[in-house]
Amino acid sequence: MKYIASMDQDHRIWVWLHHTLHVVYRAREKELDQFGISLMQAGVLFAVQKAPKPVTCAKIARWLLREPNSMHTLLNRMVQQGLLYKTNDTHDKRLVRIILTERGRQLYKIIYARPLKDDVLNRVFSTLSSPEKQQLEDLLRRVLHATIDELQMHRALRYF
Repeated sequence: MKYIASMDQDHRIWVWLHHTLHVVYRAREKELDQFGISLMQAGVLFAVQKAPKPVTCAKIARWLLREPNSMHTLLNRMVQQGLLYKTNDTHDKRLVRIILTERGRQLYKIIYARPLKDDVLNRVFSTLSSPEKQQLEDLLRRVLHATIDELQMHRALRYF
């Protein structure tokens, strides 16, 4: 990618980050195709399983750094697929709780609880040593926090 060489360092880093995210995203999407779900749907399964209860659409949207209105469409599709269901909160009827169905729990276990050596992310990141992985994680976290500050998305920080 010779065109990158003429850019300043900040823009070169952005291009490498963007290209890397794009191809890793595609690799993970390809892996998830066998289960009939998208990467975002896998993220929803993870958020519903791991987020403090009760889980709502707004909470999932914050976890995944998405707008709640775009999350509604995705959640409705996942309800139709039998991966989760919605129920009114017993204490606050305005809140709708999001709960994994048995099928959703089983899919979560397949995607997130299988041996890591079978995971495309493990294969890709195995090119880095453990200290390099930690350094990359620390650097990406710093960039994420700086960007959240830039966008004034401070509510999102509690999830990171």
